[in-house]
Amino acid sequence: MKNKTLITTILSLACLAFALGSCDEEDQQSYMPTWKGFQYSPNPAQRGDSVAIVAMQDKIGHLIYSAKYTWQAKYYVSTAEGVDSLVTEKHEETVVYDYQTADPEWHLYVPLGLRYDNISVSFTAEYQYSAAGPSGTDGSTIKDSQAEGMLRQRQSSMLQGLSGGSLTVKVAD
Repeated sequence: MKNKTLITTILSLACLAFALGSCDEEDQQSYMPTWKGFQYSPNPAQRGDSVAIVAMQDKIGHLIYSAKYTWQAKYYVSTAEGVDSLVTEKHEETVVYDYQTADPEWHLYVPLGLRYDNISVSFTAEYQYSAAGPSGTDGSTIKDSQAEGMLRQRQSSMLQGLSGGSLTVKVAD
């Protein structure tokens, strides 16, 4: 009976050691997504349109607790006095990334009084990791020929990562 209990204990410990040893270390590391670029529609936009802008991921991130997306648009409108006035719009959204891995999206209204035929848009994504992350990044950019603008990884540390990019939304006359 003692031998049976000893063998069972040894087998149980061996199974536990195997299970712990077989975990791939890569599965336990956080990393932020890589990017293709942006898409927006309608393209080109018209004055009065609501434009959907999407930051397209090439590869989904892993073990990220929090993602904060910040969008900013800058454009000029004409005032009643005929003077150009710079307008800056900002939108922030925070998500639990591991549960919401969808490409970040923002809807921007194109004002009727837009002075020029483009709107400058910038995007920043800040990630808080759930596990240890890489100590650095190469700042690589993956460019998709169907994408607008450019997005890239800017920096990464053991606890967080930062990506960002920009595009120009074209508005038809």
